[in-house]
Amino acid sequence: MNRVTRREFLGAAGGATAAAALGVLAPAARAQPAGQGSLKGVTIRVLASANPDCVAFRDIVCKTFAEQTGATLQVDLFPYADNYNKAVLSFAGKQHDIYWVDQPWLRKFQKSDYLEPLDTFVHQYNIDLKMFFPNLVQIATIDKHLYALPAVAKPVNYGYRKDVLEAGGLKVPTTWADLLQVARKLNDPNNNRYGFLLRSDRGNPICWSWMPILRAFGGEIFDDKMKPIFNSPAGLASVEFLKELSNSSMPGPMTIDDVSNALANGVGMQTTVPVTIWPALDNPKNSKVVDKIDYADMPVGPSGKRSTMIGFAPYVVAKASPPAVKDAAFRLFKYFVSDEVQRKLMYGAAWYPAIPKLYQLPGLHRSMAAAGRALGYGAPPPLIPEAEEWFDITGTALQDVLFNGKPVKASIDQAATQTYDLLKSRGYYG
Repeated sequence: MNRVTRREFLGAAGGATAAAALGVLAPAARAQPAGQGSLKGVTIRVLASANPDCVAFRDIVCKTFAEQTGATLQVDLFPYADNYNKAVLSFAGKQHDIYWVDQPWLRKFQKSDYLEPLDTFVHQYNIDLKMFFPNLVQIATIDKHLYALPAVAKPVNYGYRKDVLEAGGLKVPTTWADLLQVARKLNDPNNNRYGFLLRSDRGNPICWSWMPILRAFGGEIFDDKMKPIFNSPAGLASVEFLKELSNSSMPGPMTIDDVSNALANGVGMQTTVPVTIWPALDNPKNSKVVDKIDYADMPVGPSGKRSTMIGFAPYVVAKASPPAVKDAAFRLFKYFVSDEVQRKLMYGAAWYPAIPKLYQLPGLHRSMAAAGRALGYGAPPPLIPEAEEWFDITGTALQDVLFNGKPVKASIDQAATQTYDLLKSRGYYG
């Protein structure tokens, strides 16, 4: 079986790779563009994850910014699994100025007083926040202050093998019930073919697979008083459905790389995953399914609702950094979200912008249209400092149902109780 390695997957980012954990981008000798302003002698230290969008940020954005301004950009990339702990140690040691943080970490780091509010810089550099998807600005806003600037978006959307569906006379599913029926019809494990690929590794990933189903079934995670309600009848029905769907997936927990590899090798017929995996599947060096996958809106549930997960990869500024470096960091941010740079990233990297108008550009990857719509109707995960702990509690319960034979109600009720106890211990209920 061909395997799309992390290095090969990063090939979508303008040919860049994450071979080096440390990249120091020194200023070039050529003249700076008019009006750019010199940052010679200023070093901006960046800590980020070794994933495609961060590699593109390093090799396309930071490199050119260094050349144009005279700044030195030191970019440290680490595997995602190590990134949280690296960030915590770095904040404590004042080792970096800009951090890529996963969305669930944003509020935890803000609560720890690690982050610089960006409101003053937004006003000073005349950044129009209306240019971004409103729900992404909402995610970046805590207590009415902006702590991150949206740049790259990461919605979940639906992809399917259009050639296989057409050959079987099957219509593209528009409901979760339709999707399940298609998965059952196409599932053929004896011939190494699976009707659906379920991203199901512990914690955040399996929860991101389940939450669009939960909401499409009419459920929600918390009520307006932050009491857990995901064990409601609608919530339990959504987990029962997830269990049924998992019967048409490859056995065992699957990571996003597992899903990507199975798709690339023609093993999987459908999936719902973050959109950043799609462009690499059209690389003939690594994929057997070039031009065979198409994309559509997420299915509608029994409630009549369509839902998906939305998020973005926030870049934040360290509160402890010197004022001149903070200012330089925001100048980098302004350059980052400029129309010119975002277009370059869209055409040259596995990049889905946080700016609605850019999804109308011609000649984009065919997954872009559905991704742009998903950013309009999707919703974020719980925006609380305890998000990661909730993911662990609930992800464990979902895995117990899918892989360990535990009854749905007992498992999800236990997760709801553990969530309530966690939030009560943190003062949520008075």
